[in-house]
Amino acid sequence: MAGDLDQEEGFRICLVPHSAYNFEEYPANIAIQSPHTREALSAVGSIHNVGELEIKGLTLEEPELQELSKLTTIRRLLLSSNSLNNDLMKSFPVLPEITRLYLINQRFTTAPRIGRFPNLRSIKLFATPVSDEMMTALAGCGETLEFLGLQRASVTDRGLSVLSRFPKLNNVYLVHTEASVSGIRKLAAMQSMRSIAVDGGLFSEELATELKQKYPELSFGTTNDPPLLPKTAGQ
Repeated sequence: MAGDLDQEEGFRICLVPHSAYNFEEYPANIAIQSPHTREALSAVGSIHNVGELEIKGLTLEEPELQELSKLTTIRRLLLSSNSLNNDLMKSFPVLPEITRLYLINQRFTTAPRIGRFPNLRSIKLFATPVSDEMMTALAGCGETLEFLGLQRASVTDRGLSVLSRFPKLNNVYLVHTEASVSGIRKLAAMQSMRSIAVDGGLFSEELATELKQKYPELSFGTTNDPPLLPKTAGQ
């Protein structure tokens, strides 16, 4: 157990298959170590006021996904390295309580069904395949979305252009995508946009100055992530 308990926000619970969990990287109030996902989720169900759940390195199948629907106090769900794919997402229960969703290192080939989270305000897709086509599909489910984070995604300016269909989107985080400065300028022009963070490949002081002059209310900065090195032959 680590971190301070926060009764208002609810407990932060992490499910892991073994004890090699780095609490300094992401502190949790309670860690449940079990190679059996369903067993671990049942244990979570006995804990009152769980506000945030991270499932890290445990495989999720349809029975485990249905267990999630019983956890009605969870508002933040982090799924990391769970071998989630498109077929499994079809089995995802509708979770209206979830407002923040993190999908890390998953295996999607088409857009994840975020319509299963009708009140979603924030989504991070990290180390998970995301394409322009996926962005177009996501746009139909973005009525409540305020924050979008993409990391190591094959999203170009074309994919970013659909973000104008997200009426409440005001905060975007882009690291190691295929977007260009032109795409960032169009994002900045969105009426709802308030904050854009990009990696070192897209950030420049010149661009920051330009955007600040045009959009004084906009916060534009760098995540301090350096640009990816181009691949060489044999990589």
